[in-house]
Amino acid sequence: MNTTWVLVALGLPIAVGLLVAWPLWTRRVGDEMGAVAGAGVILMFVVAFIAREYGEVEAVTRRCIDAQVGCHFHPQPFVRYAIYGAIGMCQVFVVFLAGLSTEEHLRKRDEATAAKIYQERPGTADTTPSTSGDVPRGTKSRRS
Repeated sequence: MNTTWVLVALGLPIAVGLLVAWPLWTRRVGDEMGAVAGAGVILMFVVAFIAREYGEVEAVTRRCIDAQVGCHFHPQPFVRYAIYGAIGMCQVFVVFLAGLSTEEHLRKRDEATAAKIYQERPGTADTTPSTSGDVPRGTKSRRS
């Protein structure tokens, strides 16, 4: 198992996944569409890394068969594939957490902007929005 490829698997998929997800988060395409797109990119990378590792294992096995010697892999092929799978699943988890954090930040920013605009409107400086949204605080409702 080549550690260079493991290091590439640690950095490249998450970077590309976040680059794909970021525009979807900032444009508010959907609640979780950015995270889903980023996760899809990461999982495609995982499949590619596993396929590359499988090809390497097959090539070594063929050379061993041609030389009529026994081959022993350390770590075993399944463990090699599982390493890439575990890296990918951790990266997908990070992308979903980043999506939640980004969406929460954008929501709070929009709420602050809306509150600021409301406070700057003429005649609304002394009042704050009520929970029902129709009668400002400090005034009597029509029913009373």
